[in-house]
Amino acid sequence: MTKGFGVAAVVALFLLLTLGCGGSGGGSATPNTTVYSTAKLTSLATGNSFTLNLTGSDTLGGTYTGSFQSVVTGPTVVNGVNVIEKQAIINITRTGSGTSSLIADYYYNSDGSTYGYVTNTGESCVSTSSVVMPSTVTVGYFGAGPSMSCNNGTVFTSTWQVQDGGNGNANVIVTLNFNSATSETATYVLSPSGDIVGVTMMLYNDPSGANTTLTGS
Repeated sequence: MTKGFGVAAVVALFLLLTLGCGGSGGGSATPNTTVYSTAKLTSLATGNSFTLNLTGSDTLGGTYTGSFQSVVTGPTVVNGVNVIEKQAIINITRTGSGTSSLIADYYYNSDGSTYGYVTNTGESCVSTSSVVMPSTVTVGYFGAGPSMSCNNGTVFTSTWQVQDGGNGNANVIVTLNFNSATSETATYVLSPSGDIVGVTMMLYNDPSGANTTLTGS
């Protein structure tokens, strides 16, 4: 597995945490009007955490297992700026090819907007357009997410929308566009109580040339 795969997976998971509120639209014969809390995702209280176990496969026949952990480690100072740090740790094993591990430190301003992030692989990105995820969402919400520029030349933008997830849940779908060429999609499943009960990531054209799907709960 390549270094780039791990970075892509973490970016896909974490961009949801910095998204902003847009307009609402859509509907169905039996509308889902539940109001979903995003506190589990967006809270910057020290110690707030969640863990997801991951499995998946790619279009080259590879299979994957792994885990993803998020924890808010608390206030810190970066380049003289007071920020709040949230750490992501991801471990992914491709059967027969070993394990890829990545640690990413995400930094947030006091209002919840993104300041930037760094990884243990040397990638560093700064926010060029950041907004804040609302504290609650309903089915039909959508909007533009944050943009970032990275030291490896990558520039990405994002959009998001909330759809009915069935069984009383909501799907929060995030789409990332890298250098206006490749894309990733992450779908987060929120329960009515605001718990993260599932995630599906679609990673297109990773450095090995494969399209990869990862799911977690």
